[in-house]
Amino acid sequence: MKLLYSIYNNYNESLVSVFSRSVTLFSVFFITAIVSRELNDDDFALWTIFITFINLLPLLGFGLNTGLVNKLTFLNSKKKLKFKVKDLISSFLYFQLIISIILILAFLLFNTITANNYLIEISKKIIYIKILIITLLISIPFQIFTTLLYSYKKINIANISIAAHSFILLIIIYLTNSNNLNDYVKNYTYMYTSAFIIMYIITISYLRINLFKINILKYITDIKFIFTKSIQFWYLSVISNLLSTGQLLFVGFFFGVKNIAAYFLIQKIFSLLNTFHLAFISPYNIKFINNSAKGNWVQTRYLLNNLLFKITIPFFIIVGSLIFVFHSNLIYLWSEKVVTNYLACSLFLISGLMLGVTNLFSVYLNSMGLFNFQVKMAIIYFVLFFIFFMISKDYFNEYSIIFSTIPSLSISIYFYYRYTKKVINQNTVSI
Repeated sequence: MKLLYSIYNNYNESLVSVFSRSVTLFSVFFITAIVSRELNDDDFALWTIFITFINLLPLLGFGLNTGLVNKLTFLNSKKKLKFKVKDLISSFLYFQLIISIILILAFLLFNTITANNYLIEISKKIIYIKILIITLLISIPFQIFTTLLYSYKKINIANISIAAHSFILLIIIYLTNSNNLNDYVKNYTYMYTSAFIIMYIITISYLRINLFKINILKYITDIKFIFTKSIQFWYLSVISNLLSTGQLLFVGFFFGVKNIAAYFLIQKIFSLLNTFHLAFISPYNIKFINNSAKGNWVQTRYLLNNLLFKITIPFFIIVGSLIFVFHSNLIYLWSEKVVTNYLACSLFLISGLMLGVTNLFSVYLNSMGLFNFQVKMAIIYFVLFFIFFMISKDYFNEYSIIFSTIPSLSISIYFYYRYTKKVINQNTVSI
């Protein structure tokens, strides 16, 4: 009993985070299973592109979510809050709303100037594509409800809310019961945005945040307070997402839409590794911040070593090997598609392990507000990726994309390890 209590006491936030990611993954996998069975191969490929754009949508928040959470957590730990938390959050909410309005106007202007040249192919398959895109852009300011909960240290509630949102989307896709791509895209889009709006309203009511005090000059001052670190994190996220979530866009652009489906299915089963791993280590972000605020660097070093050698490496080797061996069976059970490619799976497994190690160091550096190094490394990684891609694309075809991440990540790990060790020894914090 004491052992169970100890595990819960030390890992409850990580366990709830893993549960949340599990529900999200469960929802994503069942949504894919439903859609892949109902749509033909061409429509399913378009569906994967649609989901890719959905996954990239949070990047339009410009990283302000992370900047706000880190700043408030650090100041709370040091008990040096020189402003009203709710005032800062109000400024944050209005700023995100302005971003959403600007993006919608920019999209309408861009669409008018280009006379639909960029959307005409998708428009042939997806009716009312412009309305759907605007609906998705409307969701941006309302997606920050999890940031608000994190800022108030309601971490478990935030994670459960994310899981609930994913499960709601699964239900709407299940109830759609159609073989028409338009029905799935339309229902998913409207429910995606509606659920975020409802959860946002519930959150601000629960936290008792007053959104009716308008002071433009104060809002600008508050946003500048968190903007620098946020924009650095955003740069990092853009490059990271383009080379992970955005891989499907590269496949479609260089090798054709017909190759997207198989790549998507293999990528998704191996993304389980990084999703669960990141879900487990992400809550340590708060622990790292608290330790730095209290000057407890020995504990920080101990946590990182444990997470690397007792969690990260064994997890990827054991679970990744099982996915490698049974990938064909897993994909067929999941989507009723026949995909067998051991070479591609070996590349995804090696790349996943390397990315897991890099993510661990990145979670720590993010918590310390140390983004400059990571932005520079991301740019170097991006350049190396394209060099290796151009060399290997004639040998591995579409899987040259995942192959090119391996030598690039090898170099990144070396420098991440050295830099992380250095900043811990020097007790460096830049929040």
